[in-house]
Amino acid sequence: YQNATLPPCITTEPSNSTICSGSNASFSVVASDATGYQWQEDNGGGFTNLSNSGIYSNVTTATLNLTGATATEDGNQYRCIVSGVDNPDTSNAATLTISPLLTPTTLSANNISLSSATLHWNHNGGDSIRVALRKVGGTAFNVRTEAYSDSMIWTPATQFGISSDFEWKVRVKCGGAWSAYSV
Repeated sequence: YQNATLPPCITTEPSNSTICSGSNASFSVVASDATGYQWQEDNGGGFTNLSNSGIYSNVTTATLNLTGATATEDGNQYRCIVSGVDNPDTSNAATLTISPLLTPTTLSANNISLSSATLHWNHNGGDSIRVALRKVGGTAFNVRTEAYSDSMIWTPATQFGISSDFEWKVRVKCGGAWSAYSV
């Protein structure tokens, strides 16, 4: 009697990932009867094996990690070759999409009074917004962080005691990075 050996079989394929520039990404596979893993990347010239260097780590495990991916990796595809006692199994390719971190534009305000204003901007992507406000001629901006949106009602007199003309600027957070403030 001999023990039957089974070839590796990928049961969960890697998924596409969309991140902000400078953020981290990971791709994973789940496989039965696996004895080894090798992640590959296709940046337009065909798939090649990755090594643990630069932004890549865990290239011979079930989960590939990319640290600080940038626009250079946008559109690249990743797949894993799973080895076992018999023929290897190759995963489907998953695509990495990098969203650029852009400074907000098109600042405008309406319904302005000494007690409140409705502020608007074009956020160009991201996952949260930081709005800064100060009295005209003031030296320091007071900062308020908002959930991801493209407008907010601001009550400077109530929140910061600013009861005269004010100026404001906006920046966007995408992943762990903040854009420059709008001007």
